[in-house]
Amino acid sequence: MFIFFFLSFSFLSLYHADCIFEKSIEGEYTFISTGSDSVCALYVYTEPEFLVEFQILRFDVSCTKGGLLTSADGWENYGDYFPTQEEHPKPMDQRFAEFCGPIKPWKPFTTSQNVGVVMFRVPTRGNYFSVLVTFRRNPKPCNVLLQPLSESPVYTLRNYGRRVNCSAAFIFPMNFRILATSIGSQGFSGSTNTELETGLITKCKKRGMQDYAQFLGGNGISTEGMLIVEDICGLDSTASKKAIQIPCGSTAVRLVSSGRYEDSLTFGYEPIIEIERLRSCAKTAISV
Repeated sequence: MFIFFFLSFSFLSLYHADCIFEKSIEGEYTFISTGSDSVCALYVYTEPEFLVEFQILRFDVSCTKGGLLTSADGWENYGDYFPTQEEHPKPMDQRFAEFCGPIKPWKPFTTSQNVGVVMFRVPTRGNYFSVLVTFRRNPKPCNVLLQPLSESPVYTLRNYGRRVNCSAAFIFPMNFRILATSIGSQGFSGSTNTELETGLITKCKKRGMQDYAQFLGGNGISTEGMLIVEDICGLDSTASKKAIQIPCGSTAVRLVSSGRYEDSLTFGYEPIIEIERLRSCAKTAISV
């Protein structure tokens, strides 16, 4: 049995048969080992416009018997990582910080997106650690993990003029609807200097476009292992009437940008809850 305390405005004790925790609240979290050698994790997520900061306040995790605490910049799910190595601003070896011993880490660990994980194995009974979770504002979010149910189920992916790939991921099968697109084109200037829309363009990668968006689906959270369902670009302010249904366990919208344009894609989303749709992931995904 593991004991995990959450301290914020009041004390709250959480007892779990396993030791995997998901939290979206700032505060101090304390773990005290009862001697199990299980590998445990504290998954933290927040709103897209924030980063997650981990500050170790108290720490006594013996290195003997394989005791270890690791802070991870991203989200791990069955060996898959989000964001992928290609989409993350840091190389993989710089996305982790490992600690053990009697001296606590002094430097805060800040993620590059709205999710982060503290993984730990504390097999020595009585060993403990406390971590303070704080959310820091991110003025230019790129990669985000979104919750399938939201009060405002609309999101806009942007590159902010940067040469970068950004993804919005879901660990859930989703329906998407394109609401507005400005990707790889600033439109054509008319006689009155107004922009003329190109309309929604599909199969942009095959057409040789360097800027485009992809709707993806697969079984793992890594976008590298997902299949392409739809591929779009162009300038279109009119909402699409057609929904993009992706009945896969994990789904994502990826914006690929060359840095030549101010790319953006606004889309609505809602979860697919019909059980029969979940069996057709491979049939839905196509190569674009």
